[in-house]
Amino acid sequence: MLRGAVAVAFATSCGFRGPSLLADASGADDAGGDASPGGPRDIAHVRAVEEASFAGTADLTLAVATTIDTTAGTVTPPLPTGVALVLAPQDAGPVGAIPAPPLAILEARSIVITAIVTIRGERPLVIAASTTITLAASGVLDASSHTTLGGGGGFGAGVGPGAGAPGQPGAIYDDGGGGGAGFGGGGGNGGIAGSSAVALGGATYAPMLATLIGGSGGGAASPACRAGGGAIELSAPRVMVAGAITVGGGGGQGGNDCNSNWLSGGGGGAGGAIYIQADQLVGDGMLAANGGGGGGGSVFGTTFGTDGDDGPVTVAGARGGPGSVGQSGAGAGGDGGWRDAIAAGGTAVSAGDALIGHDGGGGGGGPGQIVLDLPPTASPTVVASPAALRR
Repeated sequence: MLRGAVAVAFATSCGFRGPSLLADASGADDAGGDASPGGPRDIAHVRAVEEASFAGTADLTLAVATTIDTTAGTVTPPLPTGVALVLAPQDAGPVGAIPAPPLAILEARSIVITAIVTIRGERPLVIAASTTITLAASGVLDASSHTTLGGGGGFGAGVGPGAGAPGQPGAIYDDGGGGGAGFGGGGGNGGIAGSSAVALGGATYAPMLATLIGGSGGGAASPACRAGGGAIELSAPRVMVAGAITVGGGGGQGGNDCNSNWLSGGGGGAGGAIYIQADQLVGDGMLAANGGGGGGGSVFGTTFGTDGDDGPVTVAGARGGPGSVGQSGAGAGGDGGWRDAIAAGGTAVSAGDALIGHDGGGGGGGPGQIVLDLPPTASPTVVASPAALRR
């Protein structure tokens, strides 16, 4: 369930039901939702039926490298008794919201993460605890894109509501790069070359994460484009983030000589989604949902263009890949998106457009979204790229 959306200036809008993280002694819902005495607490994006059947009765510590597959519903190493990974539909959200993908929900009484947890699969992951979630300084939640595979809940290369358009051929050996994917911000356009048409970057969608959904994939050219970052939600009365959560988009592949005239760069994938719902959020860890850089263009019979960087776990953008070394005619890929404009609604700055060249570079992937669902008086100290929005 979601409570009323609050923009950067905390202006309330309609259409959401408020999440309750703790019911007080009188049974009132602290966040304005509908929790009842002794009843289930509200978890954003989760249906009431799953809230009522919450299966987390034991504590969970992830102290060794762990992989969560949200499609198969498996965790390696296996979970202990009293901890569950539940596959369920997502709450439909407000009228007019983008169709909601199904979820994987990790349920425990408390959760401590001190190792690297890799999240793969098609479903966004909700990590929910009835008491506390602690991501230690050594802990990492990684749902970032890896080449053509999206992070957990992210879209594959060239797929998704904000997918970049594919690069278009022009005259022989003179082709346009793929568009970067959009999500929290628009993707960058692919670089044009000669008579090729421009491949537009992907559009934004799911504002303020009314639907928990991942980043889209960049547009293809001759090489592969790259996938979008995944989607992670943490929901507990108290959440501590001292480590890192990363849902970066993948960098587009550089153009290469593959015995065809399509040697332009692929578009970068968009950054994914991070949603934190808590009464108290502490820690100075890193939240990163940066877009991937576009791939650099190539020139027939010469060196390849360079891949764009994956969305980094820093407050900085991914670098677009340079064009072929020593070839002034090859277009460079656009940089990935990472910053937010200071504007109503927190609209994110689009990723960089790719450069025009003999074979165009791919557009940079747009930034994802980071939303903090906290009480109005909370003053979080986490570091976020792009800048976090507040509900």
